[in-house]
Amino acid sequence: RGELPYCGNMRWAVAILSVGAAQASSLYSVVDLGNFGGTSSLAAAINQSGVATGTASTPNGTQVVFTSDSGTRTTVDANGIAAGINGTNSVVGTSYGSGSPRATEWHDGIASQILGVDSYAFDINDNGDIVGNRITGDTMTAFIESNGSITDIPAGGTWSAAYGINKSGLVTGTIQGANGTFSAFSWNKLGGTV
Repeated sequence: RGELPYCGNMRWAVAILSVGAAQASSLYSVVDLGNFGGTSSLAAAINQSGVATGTASTPNGTQVVFTSDSGTRTTVDANGIAAGINGTNSVVGTSYGSGSPRATEWHDGIASQILGVDSYAFDINDNGDIVGNRITGDTMTAFIESNGSITDIPAGGTWSAAYGINKSGLVTGTIQGANGTFSAFSWNKLGGTV
């Protein structure tokens, strides 16, 4: 008659899966990280210890970089955008204190500019390696900063940006080709761009 054969064990499997799903959902909770009195707040990244970083607007319209640890919010900088955080709570992003974007790292309340104007930092790994992009000539080029040394990533194309880096130094990002299309890439010092 087109009916499936009865299987008594099927009912138990569905019940077990339902209980498992209900238990799994209780492992997570949504925490409001708040804002700084303005109209927007954005969490950009979180580290293994649960410290989040983000950017929030203030009533006067500036954007502050902040961290949030167990409900305690700390202002990191008064005019910037957060992008990444590592296990030592070093935050990276872009500061606009001089009016121009500058790739910046914030650690223990101290801001360190990674590069000059027209640069952006997007991620940092636990080794302290930082990735982003910057203007070189008339092109935006992906870069990695490691131990104070800046290396442009030879991704090719007319525009590139490095958005992520893991603890092994594998970098991911995006390249814009001459025809205008965007492609994802991964890169490491030994193997080059893929």
